[in-house]
Amino acid sequence: MAAEGHTSLPEWAQQSAKRIESAMAAGYARQTRALALLDQACVTYQHAAGIETGYGFFAPGVPSASKLVFEIFYEDGHVEYELPVVSNRAAGLRFSTFLEQFAHIDHDPLRELIMRMLAYGVWQRHPTAKKLRAVVGFVRVSPLREPRGESAADYQFQYAYDFTFDPDR
Repeated sequence: MAAEGHTSLPEWAQQSAKRIESAMAAGYARQTRALALLDQACVTYQHAAGIETGYGFFAPGVPSASKLVFEIFYEDGHVEYELPVVSNRAAGLRFSTFLEQFAHIDHDPLRELIMRMLAYGVWQRHPTAKKLRAVVGFVRVSPLREPRGESAADYQFQYAYDFTFDPDR
């Protein structure tokens, strides 16, 4: 987190964190076999205890806000846009957490499968759509050390997935 600039630490601390991260990665690469079991046990514990997910709420740096938008394309050429629908505030919080975790999935086929499942729900509400595109991005807010202005938020693209569904199913 600190090496990526997700905190309000000064620049010199971020540079130090980058060097420490690189040194740890190099050491880890040399001892991969010996540490693999320990690493797997730590990750399992973090997920079982909810540490990995819950930490984002209390971290010293606020993570970037992810956003998902569905573009709905029709045969006549017009396009509609739709945000994911949640039933209540708690579901919205869970969906927000899901989007934050989604950004960390490294397996492309899994990411696409998850987006296909979400897009299918949108297509059911728009069965005459020719194509759906799921666009995932995030809003990165400028660090505290930078002056605030109209460009304080930066919208950045992450992924886009195009889907078509068979209306006869």
